[in-house]
Amino acid sequence: MPTGGAIARRRARVASDTSAPEFHVAAMHYTRESLNHVLHDGHVRGVWDAKQVDWLARRILWENTAEVYRIDSRFG
Repeated sequence: MPTGGAIARRRARVASDTSAPEFHVAAMHYTRESLNHVLHDGHVRGVWDAKQVDWLARRILWENTAEVYRIDSRFG
């Protein structure tokens, strides 16, 4: 059974502890969609290779969040 701290961290990651989580879900959807476009365009134009695109996506979508909420990034 998750502890109170684990539940709080999970809520923070999915923004379910707010009064309007649908806004956060929509914002995350558009953020991921925009990021996908930018990373794909950068790859096509030769700005980044596939390894760099993978690193950037992981860093932006998971590791930054893990740092902010002090979550062990190995468990994402």
